[in-house]
Amino acid sequence: MSATRGSVLVNALVLVGALAAAATVLLVRAGHSVERQRAWQGAAQAEAYLDGVDTLAISLLQGDPGPADHAQEAWAQPIRDAELDRARVSGGIADLQGRFNVNWLAVPEDVQAHEAFVRLLGGLGLPQETGRAIRDFLSPGGPADAAAYAAMRPRGGPIKDPAQLRAIPGLTDRQFARLSPLIAALPSDTRLNVNTAPPEVLAAWLPQLTGAQARALVAARQRRPFGSVSDLLLALPPATAAEVDDTRLTVGSDWFMARATVDFEGRRLSRRTVLYRQPLPVGVRVDYRLPDG
Repeated sequence: MSATRGSVLVNALVLVGALAAAATVLLVRAGHSVERQRAWQGAAQAEAYLDGVDTLAISLLQGDPGPADHAQEAWAQPIRDAELDRARVSGGIADLQGRFNVNWLAVPEDVQAHEAFVRLLGGLGLPQETGRAIRDFLSPGGPADAAAYAAMRPRGGPIKDPAQLRAIPGLTDRQFARLSPLIAALPSDTRLNVNTAPPEVLAAWLPQLTGAQARALVAARQRRPFGSVSDLLLALPPATAAEVDDTRLTVGSDWFMARATVDFEGRRLSRRTVLYRQPLPVGVRVDYRLPDG
């Protein structure tokens, strides 16, 4: 073989090797692109299932005849591992007006709410220092010791989401896990729904009730939900009923939270959606959505 032919062969082999390497790179990139596309499509499909739960929640709340809202109604029934195409969906709707509204604490003059919160923490076995920290966080102008919050500078006043309280120094995960199912962050003029409030919240808000009386009240409303606040008062001993401030109570709700979890093709997505129900023609609208968990 001549030197010239040998040189040409070597150059050809080098070129073939370079082209093979380039092809390999392109194939790897194409493979990664396909995987990214598949992952994006899977995430989009899972999000669509979550949107479906929101749509169902809106439909149930919009179709609710009212005026009372209670745990025996269709909207309050949970979804447990429902099979939907290639996914499994779980979730449900919670009445946020059955919870203690922490934004009541943003009003310094609301003595009733501040005293009720002290009782709620006491009933849960949580330290009152935690309560003072939460009240300071929500007070107009924010806490005096803002430096304790590091980079965050709490502005004080009402909050949008109870999860914002996680920024409070000293509030442990265990304490928040115990408190969070019983609290909501709603407009400060929102009333407490006595048809859906758990016994811990009822006993805290109505100091005239003992814990046993609050539990008995919950058992009674499971058999026959209150059609009005007057029905609640009639279920109480007359002396107790006379001391209840019924202007802060209701039997119907405007604020709800839909929670949903979707298991789809090895991925799990969860979401919580806060819904605000207004009279028609406005109806139910989404106030905000956040990933859950």
